[in-house]
Amino acid sequence: MSAAAPDETCPRCGSALRCGVADAGPCPTCSGLALPAALRQQLRQDYTGCLCRRCLLELGAALLGEPERRPVDPPAR
Repeated sequence: MSAAAPDETCPRCGSALRCGVADAGPCPTCSGLALPAALRQQLRQDYTGCLCRRCLLELGAALLGEPERRPVDPPAR
C-alpha cells in the first residue's frame, strides 16, 4: 500500500502531514510515539489539528528536559 498524500498542515511549523487517526490502520504521524499524558493534554488545549512527527518529538523532548537535537555543522577545512 502506498503512502497517502499529505492532507493537513502542521499548525506549529507549517509542514505538510498525513493524519491517519480516522483510517483503519495506525496513524503514520504519531504511531509508535509514547507521548506523556501531560503533553497530550497540553496539545489538545493549544492546537485544533494534528502536529507533524518532528514537532511531536521536539515537544516531547522539551517536556522531558532533553536537549534539542540539531544537526552539527561539519568542521571547516
